Amino acid sequence: TKIIEVQRDRLSVLKEVKDRKEIKIGDFVEIEFKSEGTGKKKETIEVGKGYFFKEFEDKLVNLLVGSEEEISVKLPEDYHVEELKGKEKKYSVHIITIKEKELPPLDDELAKSCGDYETLDNFRKDVAERLKKEKENTTEFDVKTQIVNQLIEKNPIQIPDSLAYSHKAIIISHRYKEFEQIG
Repeated sequence: TKIIEVQRDRLSVLKEVKDRKEIKIGDFVEIEFKSEGTGKKKETIEVGKGYFFKEFEDKLVNLLVGSEEEISVKLPEDYHVEELKGKEKKYSVHIITIKEKELPPLDDELAKSCGDYETLDNFRKDVAERLKKEKENTTEFDVKTQIVNQLIEKNPIQIPDSLAYSHKAIIISHRYKEFEQIG
């Protein structure tokens, strides 16, 4: 299930790629870079995810480990520094290494590292039970919401704003607690 895959991803490690030098989308690239007015910074960027500037990441594709490049990008209009919004910025970039994510095997050891589970089968059963319970809770909440909505529709009354806001806060609080219990 997706929950188990998320756990595998969380427990993954980055391993250096030794059999190729060219960057591709999906690689984790360790770079050292600087731009006007900033010192050198070292970062590991997952190319293609857009966590950095998308245009910057796109320009890393096909570059080679060990190369030094000049990369120019137009900063986004929502950039956090007002005077740089939408402006062109140049970066000097040194490609240090390429890494790939290595997921742990789907086995009993993975289950043990995810909680108090002896086997992968126990872990899967627990995840399935929690998902079933979450679905039941969601279905019950949806039914209650539909009933309330039908009552409101058939019996229109003016509710004070303060009461509506208070009720909304209670609902949000209950949902938050449900999600905490589910994990």
